[in-house]
Amino acid sequence: MKRQILYYHGLDSFLSNEKREILERFGSVKAPIFDYRSIKGNLETELFDPDYILDIDIVIGSSLGGLVAYLASERNNIPCLLFNPALYKNILDWDIVQTPDPSTAHSRNKLAYIVLGEKDDVVVFEDNRKYIEKYVHEPKQVIIEPHLLHQIPVDIFEKHVEQVFQHLNMSPSS
Repeated sequence: MKRQILYYHGLDSFLSNEKREILERFGSVKAPIFDYRSIKGNLETELFDPDYILDIDIVIGSSLGGLVAYLASERNNIPCLLFNPALYKNILDWDIVQTPDPSTAHSRNKLAYIVLGEKDDVVVFEDNRKYIEKYVHEPKQVIIEPHLLHQIPVDIFEKHVEQVFQHLNMSPSS
């Protein structure tokens, strides 16, 4: 059975063809397009629809999509790859997105592989790093890219996609 990858794009964004081609080397890609700004109702229904999540092996997201991918990962017990995820910064004021209570937080049992750009000024690097240290539980791997801004260039995307799939022992599909 072919590996299933779910990709959540960032705010006012979408998965580019170049990045889709990289992901397709590792499996079948689901990349629904959302108008995050128009979502006012139940996030569970709109963003975590079973049609998107069913049989997913890994969820990937960038920026606001990184937040959504993280939530999907937590809810469905699947590994995630997050690029500059907007974890501490809920700009759309969604009710579901709350700072977890560390006393009731659970431990992860699937990898959260998180890439942070040290030069990111949209989702401020230091604030994001501190939030991740405090609230994202193991197993996690945080990679700091010293020159990375908020946007993820194709070469950085490719490098980390390859690394996370290697780390998870998921070689490219034949």
